[in-house]
Amino acid sequence: MKKKIVLIGSEGLVGKSFQKLYSEKYHILTVDKYNSITEIENLNVIDTIVFLAQSEDYKNPVLTENLFQVNVELLFKTLMRFKNTNTKFIHFSTGSVYKNNQLQLKTDSPLDYTSTNPYVLSKIMGEKCIQSFSNLYKSIDIVRPFFIYGPAQNPQMLFSLMIDKIKKNEPIQLSGEKGLIFNPIYCDDVSKMIDTLIHSSKSNNKIEFHNAAGKNINTLHEMLTLSANILGVTANIEITGNQDTQLIAEIDSSFFNLEINLEQGLRKTILNE
Repeated sequence: MKKKIVLIGSEGLVGKSFQKLYSEKYHILTVDKYNSITEIENLNVIDTIVFLAQSEDYKNPVLTENLFQVNVELLFKTLMRFKNTNTKFIHFSTGSVYKNNQLQLKTDSPLDYTSTNPYVLSKIMGEKCIQSFSNLYKSIDIVRPFFIYGPAQNPQMLFSLMIDKIKKNEPIQLSGEKGLIFNPIYCDDVSKMIDTLIHSSKSNNKIEFHNAAGKNINTLHEMLTLSANILGVTANIEITGNQDTQLIAEIDSSFFNLEINLEQGLRKTILNE
């Protein structure tokens, strides 16, 4: 019998990727802004809840009602509705919860409790809310993603914005030669991480944390050049200083099998290969 998986936020980039890759393997029940978690029945036979929902107000400089409702209130209601010691819970938070003052961000790195960013604070609140449910689920995994990208992504996300600027030949300003040093991850590799967590055998009521990031370290300059080459154009890059930013996340490559490098992921993103 197929395992029953509930995807909360199924219409996002990762939700669509997971359904594409695993609709034959799992019995997937979806929840998005057009339906409700209360429509899911037979709660005792659900194997895993995957909470992917993200507020559309993630860039808003003030705490909006939607930001709190999705990142905290909906998360709490989901935890309450599906609590079962035979059910796994996988929550997608954000890599932005860390204080960015280290060469490499690890899952035990300090969180940015002094942040004034409402999105970051709502995600930290969500993570803290989950802690009180650790004994009410078979297992809980909190995933902190870094620069997920893929086809038909939200146009306001980094990769979508940069690719659009290249297509329009608009200038792209970088604060240093590299701009940003990071390890982005393609959406299908994130879906494979979810698949690995679903099949993980642990059941110790302990919350475990994971960074979702790519296996290779890249730069924004490299991403722009590769994207332009795929499009058959030249990126209009302007170097405005010598201050590169670094956001590199440590990943457990022995546990997660990440397969897609930046060039492969960009080709899939741009050409939909």
